[in-house]
Amino acid sequence: KSKAEKKPKAEKAEKVPKVQGPRDTLDWPKGVAVSGCKDKTVKKIVRGDFKFAGENHARPYYKRDEKYNDLDVMLYYWDDRDGSDFSGWWFGPKVGGDQVWAYHPGRDTTPPESG
Repeated sequence: KSKAEKKPKAEKAEKVPKVQGPRDTLDWPKGVAVSGCKDKTVKKIVRGDFKFAGENHARPYYKRDEKYNDLDVMLYYWDDRDGSDFSGWWFGPKVGGDQVWAYHPGRDTTPPESG
């Protein structure tokens, strides 16, 4: 092949630096106790002790010590990337999942103390 027919070499992609958000995980509670809920069905699911399980959308998320009907119970924050109506603290069996049991519209860095 002539030089004109050779494929050009791919250039190396520029590395994108990792960006750390302005958060301090040391200030996050290691556990949360949920004791409130007026709904007779939902309160059986969301009440209990939760332990820190990770981070989602620059907020902590928590997993209940005991499962409900063989499902995990997670307490997590979802930001407004899907619209402001979806932003807040959620209870569901999976972080970011479609199935949810309860919601609070707060934007605090940790779960709300009531509501």
